Amino acid sequence: MNNLHNQLDMAYDISRMELTSLDEQDLEKAGELARQRSRILDQLFTSPGKNNSEEFRDKLLRLQKMQARITLSARKLHKELSEELKRVKTENNRFTGYKKATSVTPLFNPCLNKKG
Repeated sequence: MNNLHNQLDMAYDISRMELTSLDEQDLEKAGELARQRSRILDQLFTSPGKNNSEEFRDKLLRLQKMQARITLSARKLHKELSEELKRVKTENNRFTGYKKATSVTPLFNPCLNKKG
C-alpha cells in the first residue's frame, strides 16, 4: 500500500519536472519525463493491489490536475511554435521576393549573334 503512494508521489514529482521542461521549451527532456511517468502509472494501475483510500484518491486527483496543466502548457507551446513557423515562412517568401527583384535579366539572348 505504501508502495502505491510512493509511486503516485514519484509520478507527481516527474510531472512537475515535465511541466518545468515544457515551460523552458526543452521538448526532449519533457518527452523522456512523460514516458517515465507513463511507465510508472502503467505499473501502478496494472498491479494487483488496488487502494481505494481517501489519500489515494486525493493523490490521483492531484495528478489529474497536474496533467491538465501539462496539457495546457503543451498546447500553448504548440501554438507558439505554429505562429513562429508561419512567421518564418512569411519572412522566407519576402526574402525570395527580394532575391527575384535583384537578379538581373539580360536584354538579349546571349545565344543570338548581335551582328545579325
